Amino acid sequence: MPKLKKTMFREYDLRGREADDELNDSSMYYIGRGFGTFLRKKNIDTAVVGHDARGTSESFHASVIKGLIECGVNVVDIGTITTPMGYWAQYFLKVKGLVTVTASHNPVGWNGVKLGSDLSYTLLGDELADVYDTIEKEEFINGKGTITKKDILERLRQVRAN
Repeated sequence: MPKLKKTMFREYDLRGREADDELNDSSMYYIGRGFGTFLRKKNIDTAVVGHDARGTSESFHASVIKGLIECGVNVVDIGTITTPMGYWAQYFLKVKGLVTVTASHNPVGWNGVKLGSDLSYTLLGDELADVYDTIEKEEFINGKGTITKKDILERLRQVRAN
């Protein structure tokens, strides 16, 4: 298991450099495992997962999904999105779990994730520390989740048009 830098787990999200010693496909997989365990402990078995358009986001997205599924989390893959679209999808799909792979305002060479465990609720410092501790101790819940793909863009366009 890769050593994750605790400094990447910030007050309201997780951010780091796209690098061998910070964020990469392997570390994103373990973030998925840690967050999947966090969700399952809260009796949440489904998560919406999307990503921004950065160069590494698609592969990081796939790695997070793999980790979530191995914890028994059912994933609703909504593909390339903006962060507000992820929150909207939670309401539209009635799903409490959320992972958005995004570097937000950070420059090229950085990436990260926003993690949610309820409608419009993003994990904060202590909860992110719990995810980090789960990863460090490798105390993962195992299971077999599923994956479905949903195209939310057409429904979002309809909502905006009305």
